[in-house]
Amino acid sequence: MNRGGESSPRRWEVVLLVAILLLAAFFRLYRLEAAPPGLQHDEVFQGHDASVALQVESRHLL
Repeated sequence: MNRGGESSPRRWEVVLLVAILLLAAFFRLYRLEAAPPGLQHDEVFQGHDASVALQVESRHLL
């Protein structure tokens, strides 16, 4: 048997979850075209450092 009081908190949890997901999607997609395309400079620097670290014989971590 389903009690009316037990389904209400569950429904509010689902409504809250959907609201949070919609808000997150809005903030993620809002003005998406304003973001520069491609890799950002820090990603390029990290990739270059990783490439150099793989090619160098003696590896210094710091």
